[in-house]
Amino acid sequence: MNYQYQTKRWLEIAEANKPVLNHKKIFPEKLVIINPSKTAFHGWSLIAESNAHSLFQRKLSTGDAFTLDFGEHLVGYLHFSLNLIGDAMGGPLRLKFIFGEIPAEVAEPFDSYAGTLSRAWLQDEIVTVETLPFSMVLSRRFAFQYLKVEVLAASFDYRFVFSEIYVDAVSSAPSDIDSYSLKKVSPGLKALDIVGLRTLRNGMQTVFEDGPKRDRRLWLADSPLQALTNYYSYKNYDLVKRCIYLFAALICDDGRLPACVYERPSPHKGPEFILDFSILYASTLLDYGIHSYDWESVKELWPVALKQFHFIWDHLDKRNLFKDIGKWWIFIDWHSELDKQGPMQGLILYCFHRAVALAVKIDRQDDVSHFQMASKKMTESARDSLQKSSGELFVSGEKKQISWASQIWMILGDVVSPEEGKIILKKLLNQPNAIKPATPYIYHYAVEAMLKCNLKEQALELIKYYWGGMISHGASTFWEIYDPENPDFSPYDDFLINSYCHSWSCTPSYFIRKYFADPD
Repeated sequence: MNYQYQTKRWLEIAEANKPVLNHKKIFPEKLVIINPSKTAFHGWSLIAESNAHSLFQRKLSTGDAFTLDFGEHLVGYLHFSLNLIGDAMGGPLRLKFIFGEIPAEVAEPFDSYAGTLSRAWLQDEIVTVETLPFSMVLSRRFAFQYLKVEVLAASFDYRFVFSEIYVDAVSSAPSDIDSYSLKKVSPGLKALDIVGLRTLRNGMQTVFEDGPKRDRRLWLADSPLQALTNYYSYKNYDLVKRCIYLFAALICDDGRLPACVYERPSPHKGPEFILDFSILYASTLLDYGIHSYDWESVKELWPVALKQFHFIWDHLDKRNLFKDIGKWWIFIDWHSELDKQGPMQGLILYCFHRAVALAVKIDRQDDVSHFQMASKKMTESARDSLQKSSGELFVSGEKKQISWASQIWMILGDVVSPEEGKIILKKLLNQPNAIKPATPYIYHYAVEAMLKCNLKEQALELIKYYWGGMISHGASTFWEIYDPENPDFSPYDDFLINSYCHSWSCTPSYFIRKYFADPD
């Protein structure tokens, strides 16, 4: 296929579907004090001090500080105004603004940060003011719920006050979540739904951003989960169309889809190619076609989806088992000890089946006729080599590792029947040494596997335990990383850099709406 001929037009289609952002003025709710606590999440507890309006009576000078709570996670631009108390400014004023998605981000100093990602992602700004009164909009977009302001320096001969402070919150989703939230559900499910909707809303910018605080780009495996939740809530099909066309428009010369896409200064691809992400593109197109009925776009992008499977064949050994040849990044999950042979075996099969289903929808069955034989051989190999006997847990790699990821993807890849999958999942839940998921990304697929095996009650319990656990720690949006047994875990070596509003974590709203709620 001549990608060079197509990509220009695909980019034009993507840009034609670029949404206009909605704006809403949000004021802080209260002034708070954040104290160290041995029992609180990440070691910091929150105490309400007074209503936010009392800030405007505070006469401030060098060394003063305060922290505002805006009541929920927001994405937007900070506006503020200052007035002079005194006859004249004897010298300039310097303020430091620190933005936090969680209390720890405004409580712990950034100076000791030693994570593997750029310190510049941590959200703080210093502003120097030479004349009062003064009004300003910070040019950088922030993602936060908490704002700490420190007065770094001011001359001794004056004081000043804040006369106004608010956020211009932005999203391509509607700002009014309450009108979209479910009504005929229990309070617990309603809370999960609202936090899921807010997570989705704050990531819905001019693309499906993975995290509005950090990365702020479109990812090939994150965005399908946002799209799923969007289909059952905001129903912004144009945004999904923009995203699937952006990936296609930025395809590599050899046909590989980039794992992520940047929008600014103009759309361009990231350097990463992630094998498991790329083959999910066909599944993304299938979901988009089913929900939007835009099968013409799906047909146009089908060759791009089909091409991704070409990079699979050299990863299969003579037994038709997946092998990591070290050529491409394989993600699956952030758990550092996870062996990926078993999960990839099942994930490839899942993607084969989804691609065949898509081909049937668009009458391109001949393109995937060879998938049927490959699926049969890979399924037989998985059962013969990675499972001791029917109903037993699947193993992965030379060390015969048992993990949640292997069982999840073998079930979703139809290596076992739903009835056998039910037996496997029940054994897994009683296997304390199995490698557990480290992220909401793989927990999403755990819930999918449970639902496929008719374990609806267990699926709901997992949602309440895992995503509900975040809410119990004060989350107003769902997080990128959450390990209940190791709360400070970060794949980037510092939990402060973790994203606390992250796209792949929004799917409780999808599950609740599709499987657990009566229509409103």
